[in-house]
Amino acid sequence: MDKSFWYAVSILMGTMVGVGMFALPYVFYKAGFFIGFFYLIILFFILLNLHLMMGEIVLRTKERHRFIGYIGMYLGDKQKGIVAFTNIFGVFGSLLVYILVSGLFLKIVSYNFLPNIDLNQIFFWFVMSVVLFFGVKIVKRSELVLMIFLIAIVFVMLFFGISNIDAVNFLSFDISNAFLPYGVIMYSLVGISAIPLMREFLNGEERKLKKSIFAGVFIPALIYLLFAFLVIGVSGPLVSEDALSGLTDILGQGVAFLGALFGLFAIATSYVAYAFYLKQTLVFDFNISEKAALFLVFTIPVLTLFLMPVGFIEIIIFLGAVFGGVDAIFLTWLYQKAKKTGRRNPEYSLKVPVFLVYFMIALFLGGIFYEIIYNI
Repeated sequence: MDKSFWYAVSILMGTMVGVGMFALPYVFYKAGFFIGFFYLIILFFILLNLHLMMGEIVLRTKERHRFIGYIGMYLGDKQKGIVAFTNIFGVFGSLLVYILVSGLFLKIVSYNFLPNIDLNQIFFWFVMSVVLFFGVKIVKRSELVLMIFLIAIVFVMLFFGISNIDAVNFLSFDISNAFLPYGVIMYSLVGISAIPLMREFLNGEERKLKKSIFAGVFIPALIYLLFAFLVIGVSGPLVSEDALSGLTDILGQGVAFLGALFGLFAIATSYVAYAFYLKQTLVFDFNISEKAALFLVFTIPVLTLFLMPVGFIEIIIFLGAVFGGVDAIFLTWLYQKAKKTGRRNPEYSLKVPVFLVYFMIALFLGGIFYEIIYNI
């Protein structure tokens, strides 16, 4: 087993696979399964290129930064300020969403032994903060183990649920919800923040980064497709926003337990990866002391826990379409700049057609404007 390769893959997966996965069946069904499938295929190829572009940026740069730091280095302080706003608040928003959903999963896993959602959320936050306190080594070890559990649980759920799938459930279609899957998929397939950390894990073996990025994007996309297929096929019109409630009524508490356990693993890996990235960003790119950075990462999500008036799907759609879109647009600009002025010879170099760059920018801009206008 190539441990360094799979450690790197697990970090990218841990950043991606989280709460967004549980929203996918709901938005796929509301729009139509095949519309959701189309979005997933198109965005997979686009976002795979985006992550590979970020990997090349990291390999072209001698200095040690995170995404915001690379923006400042290559594009300037003004651009760094814009991306800092979207990136940092996007990560804080994600941490908040993970805490919000954790209460439901803990309730199911404990078979209602821990029925208080609010206390469950505080418990999850506390455990994740302890994990983060022990730093990158525990992240490195836990991500790989949890990645294996995630994949195993998906296939166990498929094994028990496949006989209950009804093909009719895949025929629903609603053109008025055709754009609904975009923001959730964007949120679920963006893990740019993990790539600088992947390079650190591959120190001396940077040639593996390209393959690690491909695997780290492909495996989550496959997991999402299988999970959406199972939940929609089984639940149909009963599909719930969290994906698990609808399964419980048909497949029983045991499958709901597996799903909730899967959910806890998924959001735990994502929470740790995002929180560690945020701490490192504050330290490396804003020169904040490590203790102060940890304090901010620990406290801000839990302090805003009870201030959100909307559901978690609305939050992740906005985070994915708007904040994720802004970061993606700046990344394409950053890539062009690093390609010309980077001072390190990279282990791989992409040949991205100009038309693809413009198509990506147009797509991300369209998503941003649609989501803002829709919410207004």
